[in-house]
Amino acid sequence: MSSSSSVAAPRPLVDHNDDTTRNDPLLLRAARGEDVERFPVWMMRQAGRHMQAYRNLLHKYPTFRERSEIPEASKAISLQPLERYGVDGVILFSDILTPLPAMGIDFDILENGRIHIEPIRNQEQLDNRLHRESKEEFRVKCSFVGKVLKELRQQFSTTTTTTSPDTTLLGFVGLPFTLASYLVEGETGVSTGFPNIHRLMKDDPKLVKSILSLLSDNIVQYACFQIESGAQVLQVFDSWAGHVNDEYYAEFCQPYQQRVIRGIHQHHPHVPVIIYIAPGPYSKRGRRLEVLAQTGADIISVDYTVDMALARALLSDNESIGLQGNLDPELLRNGPLNEIRRQTLALLKSLKGKRRCIINLGHGISPDTPEAHAKCFVETVQSYDVYS
Repeated sequence: MSSSSSVAAPRPLVDHNDDTTRNDPLLLRAARGEDVERFPVWMMRQAGRHMQAYRNLLHKYPTFRERSEIPEASKAISLQPLERYGVDGVILFSDILTPLPAMGIDFDILENGRIHIEPIRNQEQLDNRLHRESKEEFRVKCSFVGKVLKELRQQFSTTTTTTSPDTTLLGFVGLPFTLASYLVEGETGVSTGFPNIHRLMKDDPKLVKSILSLLSDNIVQYACFQIESGAQVLQVFDSWAGHVNDEYYAEFCQPYQQRVIRGIHQHHPHVPVIIYIAPGPYSKRGRRLEVLAQTGADIISVDYTVDMALARALLSDNESIGLQGNLDPELLRNGPLNEIRRQTLALLKSLKGKRRCIINLGHGISPDTPEAHAKCFVETVQSYDVYS
């Protein structure tokens, strides 16, 4: 595919192995490309319905927005995978749609995961509803996010607490195309093939780019707010960019991915950024890895349809790009335990000698995954000697 004319230069590995950083948490050091004693591990969607501790809170906080927007609930849920599995990274329990109300767009998430948004499909609706917001406005309108991040970061920085001080705090944001797809479709468009945004990209590309531009600027501000509230690493999700063809991707996805990541790095150059696209018709089997490496992200989170050895080969010309992933969440759900161990070890061996590596899943954890399976995965990673 043709790439954007403003391809982001890859960020080189920097040697941070000195007295000022050696006490930083493992996952943060790995994300920066430092030498580490073992691979760090966490799981996308690690906090949620697969955990009994999470299900125990549903009666007290019956809606997803309550669980993600009431600080004591979000904090407790964010910590559950750390307390149960001892993962190396805790990610804020939230949603990529969380900042939308601060921009003027309300939304509902039902317990079955269905999303409803009053759609934006013309210039008048865009002008009347989607607002440009500053970092300070996000700080006020999303104060619950800042409160949770600050409290978690303080807890992880305090060695006297029962929570490990070697825990990295991750924030996350949705990237412009994926958020725009929700705004235009009014729902998750996967099951219908995203018909409305495809129509607008064809018939009114100027409107789509106006939406993407405004979202880009707002996302940068929201991401910086998260970092300044305590997030040490940021994961950015363009989940549905794998559902557009190469021509549309080059025009409506990649430039705005670059714009957001460049904006984050301009304000916070030392904060590693991880980018992830879910496997879709145009992104499976590593098809988009090389263009993702052009976004300026420090690490690419690889989906489960790609063999990690192939991912390394595809990116062999750019050793500064890190890799995250990519155990199949279906394997994690189904097991058995010896097969989880076997394939986790194979993944670990395929990454030996590679800097900037984080072990994770190739998609979010399935809600019916047994906790014993998740614990097996984490323990297998944490017991693996990268120098053996």
